[in-house]
Amino acid sequence: MKTTSYHINLKAYSIAVTSLRKQIEAKRKLELRTKCLNRRFLIEEERNDLTKLMEEINELRNTLINT
Repeated sequence: MKTTSYHINLKAYSIAVTSLRKQIEAKRKLELRTKCLNRRFLIEEERNDLTKLMEEINELRNTLINT
C-alpha cells in the first residue's frame, strides 16, 4: 500500500489529538491535586483556629473556676 499525503496528514492529526488529550488529562490531574492540597491546607488552618479557640475557652474556664 502506498503512503499518501492523506495518510500522513491523518497520522499527524491522530498524534496531535492524542498529545492534546494527554495534556488535558495532565492539566486536570494537576488541578485536582492543587484543589486537594488547598482543601487540606484550609482544613489544617481551621483545625488550628479551633485548637486556639479551645485553649482560650479553657483558660477562661480556669480563670472563672479559680476566682
